[in-house]
Amino acid sequence: MLALALFWGMGRPLVGDDPLVDRLVSYTSPLCIVASLSLLLVFSKMKLGHIRWVNWLAASSFSVYLLHEEYLTRNRYLALADYVGQHYAVLVGALLLVAFVPGLYFATTLVDQVRQQLWKKLFSSWLDRLESAVVNRLRS
Repeated sequence: MLALALFWGMGRPLVGDDPLVDRLVSYTSPLCIVASLSLLLVFSKMKLGHIRWVNWLAASSFSVYLLHEEYLTRNRYLALADYVGQHYAVLVGALLLVAFVPGLYFATTLVDQVRQQLWKKLFSSWLDRLESAVVNRLRS
């Protein structure tokens, strides 16, 4: 958020080809590293216990990451951010992007949860038989 505020505060549209965008939001950016460490410290102090919805979201986090980092879909997200940065006012654009990210996360999580249930229904018994056959073969 700080990166967006700094970027739009200078009166520049959010364009993915801009070198400043790469410096502000890349994984090696000092801003991202400080934000990551801050989140780590905040969540390390929380005592959440066993919360069902946190576990439900965490079960799909890796698939969300894989989908977002896939080279075909990543270009679409960048194109959307470029479009919003060029065609909307600063506040509206920021609100759209802030709403888009969790919405996309939850939609991807729902798709992955459906995938997990289908996997259990279609392949779980077959994989259990395969696993027991391999274990029996290794024991003999």
